[in-house]
Amino acid sequence: TSGNRTPTAMDADRLEELYERARAMGAAAQSNFVSEACAGDPSLERELRSLLAHGEPAEAFFTGLAAGLAALAV
Repeated sequence: TSGNRTPTAMDADRLEELYERARAMGAAAQSNFVSEACAGDPSLERELRSLLAHGEPAEAFFTGLAAGLAALAV
């Protein structure tokens, strides 16, 4: 995701995949993983780091995002 544009389903899928992978790591490995996985996309990196910092509430974010994107597709 770049700038303030609305996330697409592909963006949401990528963000969720990176989130799940990062959550499975220790703190040091997680920080390095996020930096490498988001290289060149500071907006994605900020969003991913924010979600990781909030932990469990991020699960609700993905549920709501998926529902919102599905509604837009109709």
